Amino acid sequence: MSKPISHIKLHESERNLVDTLLYFDIFDHPLKREELKSFACRNGNDFRNAVDSLQKRNIISQQDGYLFLRGKDWTVKKRQQEGRQVKNYFRIARLITSLIAVFPFVRGVFISGSLSKLRAGDNSDIDYFIVTAPGRLWVARTLLILFKKIFLFNSYRYFCLNYFIDSESLEITTKNRFVATEVATLIPVYNYPLFREFFKANQWVKEYFPLTTPRDDRQVVKSTGWLQKIFEWPLRNWIGDKLDDYFMKKTLQHRKSKFNYMKPEEFEKAFYTQKNRSKHHPVNFQVIVDKEFKTKKEEFEKRFSFQS
Repeated sequence: MSKPISHIKLHESERNLVDTLLYFDIFDHPLKREELKSFACRNGNDFRNAVDSLQKRNIISQQDGYLFLRGKDWTVKKRQQEGRQVKNYFRIARLITSLIAVFPFVRGVFISGSLSKLRAGDNSDIDYFIVTAPGRLWVARTLLILFKKIFLFNSYRYFCLNYFIDSESLEITTKNRFVATEVATLIPVYNYPLFREFFKANQWVKEYFPLTTPRDDRQVVKSTGWLQKIFEWPLRNWIGDKLDDYFMKKTLQHRKSKFNYMKPEEFEKAFYTQKNRSKHHPVNFQVIVDKEFKTKKEEFEKRFSFQS
């Protein structure tokens, strides 16, 4: 076992900064000062002192306006390189969102995943978080999936649809650091007023990030509402009710058949198949990230032999 390089005591504000940088280090993602402040601070006045203290003790470093753990200088160049493609990806995302927004019963579209963190590598997907009308989530989802399979040849590159909720179920029920980070970084691209409602419904995120605020509306597109109403009209009755139930039932059957190797508890974490929400994360990335975060914290504590 390697000998700890120092013995340190971290105050709460310093501990929060270190935890945040450890978490984002999983993704090789250095943070700008304002980003770190938003994710790590409970008291904005303590931020500068905490950063200065950690830098003086050679625990964190700064380069080109980014803060990161010591020895991770190379992550700055990586983020800068991936940041150069963000504008092009948002152009594509806004174009596709204009299409998604016309689909029956779609009420809001937000960007999640790496693009919501302002990164876009050569092989990045564009992940969409969709809000639907109540009682028609599975109709909306099925039509979008069919469009992807038929017209986009099932390509996930610019059309990744992993999470759906309806407009009466805006609060995210799974509450942890991973989900809080994803909620806090969502970027609205259709229906900004609904996005504000969503953010208000998820004030629990402030338990993790007290200073976080909803992202702005610079990327928001407008929808051709009259066209959507025409598409919705035939399904605003009992036929739509039956179809929604049918599509949910068939999706659950398909998921259980395709992922029958999963244990029940793993399946429950990877998928939501409920009337008011759908999640499709077969890789169960959240579990992977949680384990990696715990490992990084343990390694840090051994390395610095710190006391909190």
